[in-house]
Amino acid sequence: MINFWLGPFSKQELSIAFGIDSALHFAENLKEIQRCNVKRKLEAIRTFRINSSQAWIDLSHSSENNDVLNFRGSCIDINLSKDAIEHALFKIEKFLEEGDFSPPEYYSFDTNISKKRINVFFVRNDNF
Repeated sequence: MINFWLGPFSKQELSIAFGIDSALHFAENLKEIQRCNVKRKLEAIRTFRINSSQAWIDLSHSSENNDVLNFRGSCIDINLSKDAIEHALFKIEKFLEEGDFSPPEYYSFDTNISKKRINVFFVRNDNF
């Protein structure tokens, strides 16, 4: 299961944690978005402080080549450019080969929670 959370040091940071199975599932959905220009809804867990809750990640290909991440309750909508999709697939393939995301920085997105961009990190999560 994919797990995500804001912070811990800034609201301009979003960490998305993957285990092996969830990384494979995420990559399969990215490839489908890339091939067919469809939307995908992925089940996830959102962690906030010490609480966790059911959440969703909605993935879609950005027709305008903009990278945008919006928060909607316990859901995040991520509109990805071709470059963002390709970089995510590269990071996940590297994780599957090496067992870790190093470095964890993935991409920077425009967002609806701030006028600043939000930095997204991919991290390993052995619990999900």
